[in-house]
Amino acid sequence: MSKEKLKLATNAPAEWPDVEISELVPERHREDYVSNVNKFNLALAAAFDGHPALELKEIAHCRMLEDGILEVPFEIVSEDHTFGLFLFSDACSASAAAFKGVQNIYNSWEEHTAIYYSPGPLKLSNGPELSPLRPFAFDIFLKLSGEAATPGEYAMWWPENEEDRFCNSETHCLLNRIYAALDGIETYVNAMLLHNLDVLEEHEPSFRVSLPQQPANIPILGPDGLPMLLSLSHEKGIRFLMHREQTAPACSKLFLKHLAEFVERIREDIVHHQMRLDEASVAVEWFKSSVETIRLQESSGGELDAFGVVRVGSQSMTSE
Repeated sequence: MSKEKLKLATNAPAEWPDVEISELVPERHREDYVSNVNKFNLALAAAFDGHPALELKEIAHCRMLEDGILEVPFEIVSEDHTFGLFLFSDACSASAAAFKGVQNIYNSWEEHTAIYYSPGPLKLSNGPELSPLRPFAFDIFLKLSGEAATPGEYAMWWPENEEDRFCNSETHCLLNRIYAALDGIETYVNAMLLHNLDVLEEHEPSFRVSLPQQPANIPILGPDGLPMLLSLSHEKGIRFLMHREQTAPACSKLFLKHLAEFVERIREDIVHHQMRLDEASVAVEWFKSSVETIRLQESSGGELDAFGVVRVGSQSMTSE
């Protein structure tokens, strides 16, 4: 005998269809949240089927902000307006406070409105507000197939204007922090990345994985839906290359800031627990040598069009 479905409470527009779900589990762990969101996905698909005016736009979308990541499980587009759909497994005061934090951020964006779904109504009129932001982590990335990679030029840096120079840029400083933090812990970070992207073979060790001798460029979607390449190689290390045409310079720098802070925290943990470090990174020397070459080029009046470039075509991928 099937269980009776629960009609979720919401602040959605009255004309929207009801959303019914079989059950929601208490969210004690990240896996519980993911399980609930997957059930919510099926419930939304069933509810909004036959409503062409309401278009499901994003699934598991992460928005980068200065202080962290706002996770938006789903977005619905109706004409020129975007609605973010946020699921809460419990209609408690903490859920209400968290949703008020979501509203404070999400509703501040032009033509955006936050919508909650919960087992019961959330009491939003009074009470505190909690930050809905989560820390940066590697689970915000989504692996794409090679065919799904967005064609174009990907790079570690490119100038914002004619006067911009790599060696004087904020990006140079951030990349320097990242390479310094990765020195000695590349195998740990590489394993974390590959595990989160679900590309490790079952027989491979899960906590340390060496970088490949031949470069491997993995198409991924990053926060804000940005197309990226995760470039892995023994020579050049772990690099995130961003699509030049689709990535605003401010967004690129914010991503690198979060990445630098995250890798520095990983390094602190590894050192604190006295875990065995890798041998000195070849990639650090490659980066230092590249920077010195660029410095000489720029000091003599030369201009750098981009640094760390990989070009993706409809059927090929080439590196500089």
